Amino acid sequence: MKTKIKMLIFALIVGGMACLISCEKDEGGGDDPNDICDVKLCSDDNDLKQKCIDAYNECADYTPEANLNECVVIGRVFCGL
Repeated sequence: MKTKIKMLIFALIVGGMACLISCEKDEGGGDDPNDICDVKLCSDDNDLKQKCIDAYNECADYTPEANLNECVVIGRVFCGL
């Protein structure tokens, strides 16, 4: 019985460490707004590209990481998508 408890505790520790490591990698910044906004009209117009970057960054500040695709769409509205 003690062996099973030790294995369970070990598994929980390893699982927790794996979660922390994966979260640390994701936290670094996701997608680069310069790359996201370098499409269509924004690739030739720096003002539109800056508006796209600003919109993406503002959205990303208030959106969970799982929903960042929505921020890409919001930013790319300025690029004619």
